[in-house]
Amino acid sequence: MREPGSGTRELVERRLQRHGIRLSNIVELGSTEAIKKAAVHGGGIAWLPRVCMHWELAAGELVRLPVKSLDIRRPLSIVRRPDGHTAPPAEAFLGLLEMPSGAVDSDG
Repeated sequence: MREPGSGTRELVERRLQRHGIRLSNIVELGSTEAIKKAAVHGGGIAWLPRVCMHWELAAGELVRLPVKSLDIRRPLSIVRRPDGHTAPPAEAFLGLLEMPSGAVDSDG
């Protein structure tokens, strides 16, 4: 699990508390990469944004476990400069998301 103050951690803890669940005996790590590696090597389960697990899911190193009773969604927007200038690495990232840069809604 991410460190205290992480938005992902706060969201997960709030949703679990709604169901009367309080986490104990957790491992706190300061980076998504460290959390993924711990899960890949059998260190337990992890709560991670789907986009951060792309390669591990595709390689079969991790599997996604849907939990229907915990509606855990985090509203995020992709943003860019208003003039539409996007650096090549950002274009590659948008391609990874399978979302052409011209399809980005200017309202977020």
